[in-house]
Amino acid sequence: MEQKILDKLTKIKALVERGEQGERKAAEQALTHLLNKYNITIADLENEEQKNRFFTVPTVEYFVFNQLKVQMFYRRSIWSTTKRNRYCIEMTEVEFIEFSALFDFHRNQYKKDLKKINESFKSAYAHKHDMFWDGPRNEGDNATTTRSKEDRERTVGLMGLLEDASFRKAIA
Repeated sequence: MEQKILDKLTKIKALVERGEQGERKAAEQALTHLLNKYNITIADLENEEQKNRFFTVPTVEYFVFNQLKVQMFYRRSIWSTTKRNRYCIEMTEVEFIEFSALFDFHRNQYKKDLKKINESFKSAYAHKHDMFWDGPRNEGDNATTTRSKEDRERTVGLMGLLEDASFRKAIA
């Protein structure tokens, strides 16, 4: 949950507490709607107590976890527990809800992007080093696959990052 949403919830809550009848009624409805939408309670909004929150983070996802930790809690410390890949950060309930939602979104997106890049890297490596069958083909073999322009551009871009190494040069 972004800070602007928390600010909005806090302002609406203040309107509920000190607004006039019609204004108060509309504010109550808006507050109820937003609390339900973000799955929090008024007590969560008011509770500033920080607690230790634990996260189990696979090594491949630690980069994302740490970047979000730095983004949201720059000066707060993070420590690992005796269990492998288990980390702890002190945060409020609302911060925990926001951090958890962000981490879930970004970990899933990170995994999808890594998978896409890995496939492109394999293709770039094979093309860069000309690792294809150059003999005669059987009838009916479909040696070409249809790839999107984006995939081809990504492959060519990755090929440019790869070293110009050759097996024949290496044994010469």
